[in-house]
Amino acid sequence: MAIGLAGMALASQSWMLYPAVTIIALGTGTSIPSLTALVSLRVSESGQGRLMGGTQTLLSLTNIIGPALAGISFEVIAFRAPYWLGSLLSVFALTVAHSVLRGGRSLD
Repeated sequence: MAIGLAGMALASQSWMLYPAVTIIALGTGTSIPSLTALVSLRVSESGQGRLMGGTQTLLSLTNIIGPALAGISFEVIAFRAPYWLGSLLSVFALTVAHSVLRGGRSLD
């Protein structure tokens, strides 16, 4: 997703958006289910429902806050700012996920 969003920010012609959007779609389609599955392996069976509810809550909040933040950054900073911001946030999320998965810590 980070690569696709950076590609959107760097696109100088409209045809360059097609591969970037494809990469974003592939990243989103594979990352959210994969991360949900990985996180679910870290909690007990009794905590699965609470975890899935919390995950859906966070996804819903990001679907509300994300477009608003992108619109503000578009208006205040620059035309390409929402894509750079999304790319940076994706890299941050990847870093956090990588550190948690490497640590082998339980979420209970």
